[in-house]
Amino acid sequence: MNNSIQPHDKTITHPDMTAPAAPMQVKKALILGSGALKIGEAGEFDYSGSQALKALREEGVETILINPNIATVQTSEGSADKIYFLPVTPLFVEKVIARERPDGILLAFGGQTALNCGVELYKRGVFDKYNVAVLGTPVQAIMDTEDRDLFVKKLDQIGVKSIKSFAAATMEDALQAADRLGYPIIVRAAYALGGLGSGFCNDEEELRALATKAFNYSDQLLIEKSLKGWKEIEYEVVRDRYDNCITVCNMEKAFIPARASWWLPHRRLPTASTTSCGSWPSASSATSASWESATYNMPSTPSRRITA
Repeated sequence: MNNSIQPHDKTITHPDMTAPAAPMQVKKALILGSGALKIGEAGEFDYSGSQALKALREEGVETILINPNIATVQTSEGSADKIYFLPVTPLFVEKVIARERPDGILLAFGGQTALNCGVELYKRGVFDKYNVAVLGTPVQAIMDTEDRDLFVKKLDQIGVKSIKSFAAATMEDALQAADRLGYPIIVRAAYALGGLGSGFCNDEEELRALATKAFNYSDQLLIEKSLKGWKEIEYEVVRDRYDNCITVCNMEKAFIPARASWWLPHRRLPTASTTSCGSWPSASSATSASWESATYNMPSTPSRRITA
């Protein structure tokens, strides 16, 4: 079976590039899994990760999964060739990369934890160190959308209107931004699970209390003019690099106070480049010494065996 991941025309062409890139040969891929099924790590990531594993295996690609949650579909027998029941953190993921030496890694199938982990590995130079290609969503695109300030700037570049806002890295910055905007305001934390630390503030006292909490989860806040009372019509659209679009669903008459969501039409964000497409240790108790014992091999036979 052909192990090359490539589009139907067998070339990879970025919209900003004139010459097609050579197809990337991927024989082994690592997926950061969904982890705990909680807010920010909901069941859709377990489903999407399971489908990604299935698609990769159909292409003949060996699949490696990191997921500490045994109660997920993607950790079921036969989903991946090998599963590491380890925390999705830079420490353990780098150890798995060093051991398995995958050709590529997918970051977009494990929720906020996987995204944050992938960004940190990218900043540390781990992917370059082990020559691992990021498949699918590029790290820069993740950073552009997770960083509230960068996201607003990207929207401005493509002419998408957004509510007036200011990025804040300190309490003083947040207070000054609120004074400029006027209360009530919305506080949005960057790189946070399920909107942790985000909410409405009607005065300085509420802002101080919420910002103090939010800075425990994130080092950046977006202070935004409140939209309380407004309504939105939101469409969730999947778009590939060739501008093929599928509207997955819509949520009409959704009240903004009930859902702190961003609405983004299916327009391309500007980017410089795009990469194609016993007892087990818990997330809190696992140590670097125990990671090698937390591995399952998934052979073709129905039985599982533990590897050291």
